[in-house]
Amino acid sequence: MKDDEGFVDRCRQEARALQRDLKSGDVHLARAAAVQFAQLAHFASASLEELIDGTALVSRADALAVVALAHGFVSWAAVLESCLPGLRSVTMHSDRMAPYLNRWFAGYEEAAASLRDEGGYLLPYRKQFFITVHDAIREIGLDPDDPDWERIGFDWVRPRDVEAHLRLCRLRLRVMVERGEELA
Repeated sequence: MKDDEGFVDRCRQEARALQRDLKSGDVHLARAAAVQFAQLAHFASASLEELIDGTALVSRADALAVVALAHGFVSWAAVLESCLPGLRSVTMHSDRMAPYLNRWFAGYEEAAASLRDEGGYLLPYRKQFFITVHDAIREIGLDPDDPDWERIGFDWVRPRDVEAHLRLCRLRLRVMVERGEELA
């Protein structure tokens, strides 16, 4: 496995280049890039022309997913997890959260439905899930008003934005180390 942030940066550069190639005036570069994007499941029904002309919207996240696949990873999240040690040690529950009423769930789908209906911050605890409040997030050393929470959809388990999730993971890990909290 690649184990340095330099690899992550190179992958990001490759993703930017792939997007540039797709939008370039060079027919061969654009077509080669479109072929790479076409391997993503959500582009299965799009033609190469739709990818090139922008009818099928291609995001940076799509480019990162293609680059991850090219390097043998199943997703961009897998790249980040394998390259940035310590992220698996991040725990999102602390005894400091005890004073706050949390909604607990045995399954993710039920927790996600509650998040949609009632709001909060969806976090994992072992094989369970819970939704907590603004003040509890502050108790674990994170800023509940950090814009990255909105970027991840307030869902730590299945974040919408992997990069924002990574930033929050790094912050939480730093707090855990500073406080001497036990790493998982």
